[in-house]
Amino acid sequence: MIEKRSELTIREIKKAVSQFYGLSYADLEGKSRLKQIMNARHICVYLSREMLHKPYMQIGKDLGNRDHTTIQSSYNRACELMKKDNAFRMAVDKIKEKLM
Repeated sequence: MIEKRSELTIREIKKAVSQFYGLSYADLEGKSRLKQIMNARHICVYLSREMLHKPYMQIGKDLGNRDHTTIQSSYNRACELMKKDNAFRMAVDKIKEKLM
């Protein structure tokens, strides 16, 4: 697990991810299934778990009132993408750097 920075919040993670992808909070919290938006959501979930150790239920609430099982699935997908997709992993690393 990554070290937790005490003042970091899910809102700050959402802001960093939105800026990185050029999206709005509405895009992240909405229902769009576009790959770029889905990847941005996966990164929000992944970083919220890894950096803040937040429960799936809390992350779901902060990401458009999504069900905790949806968030768990998103986290698992992000973990798979971290192993397989270099571009995804580099995006996560760049966003993480910005947050630290």
